[in-house]
Amino acid sequence: MQFGLLITDHGKHSDEKFAIATASELIQIAATAEGKQAIDARRLENDIIDVLTGHFAKVSKDEVSGLDSNAAEHMVSRLDPLPHMEGILDKVLTVCKASAFKEWFERGDVKQLMFDKIASWTATAIHMHRDWFSQGYTGHGTDLKQVPEHRVDADYIKTWRYRCDVGGHGAGLPPALVQQYKDGVIGKEQRS
Repeated sequence: MQFGLLITDHGKHSDEKFAIATASELIQIAATAEGKQAIDARRLENDIIDVLTGHFAKVSKDEVSGLDSNAAEHMVSRLDPLPHMEGILDKVLTVCKASAFKEWFERGDVKQLMFDKIASWTATAIHMHRDWFSQGYTGHGTDLKQVPEHRVDADYIKTWRYRCDVGGHGAGLPPALVQQYKDGVIGKEQRS
C-alpha cells in the first residue's frame, strides 16, 4: 500500500508537486528493489516528473488565465481534464520507452492506466485552482493574491460550492475527492 500527502506552505500545490505525485503513482519502486533496477526506476520517475511538470504548468496557466479573465463563466464550466491531455501520454511514454523497462510500456492496459492516472491528477489540479478562487485567491503556488471584489455570495461561487457538495463538477473529478467533500473531510470551512 502506498500513502502520500501533498503539503504546501499556505498556498496551492506547485506544478512540480503534482508531477511528483503523479509520477509516484505511475512508477512504484518496490521496497525490495535494489542495485541497478532501483537506480533505473528512480531515474525513470525523475524523467517523468520533468515531463509532467511542464504539463501541470500549462494546466495552471490556463486555469489562472481563465479565472482571471472570466471567472463567472470559467467557474461553472465543466471540470474536464481531457482538453489538457492531448499529447501528454505520448511524451511520458517516450521517456518510458527509453528506459530499462520499455517492454512494460508497450501494453495497452498499462497505457490506459497511465492515461487515467494523469487525467485524474490533471482534474485535481484544475479543481485546486478553482477552489482557491472560490475562497477569494488567484495566482499560483504560494504567490497568491486576493481576488478583487470577491463575493462569497456570487452565483457562480455558490454554484461551485454546491457542485463540490453533490459531485457535479464533471466526469474528470476523482470520485474520492467528491466523496471527501460529501463526507465533510475537506472543504468544511467553506460550506459553513
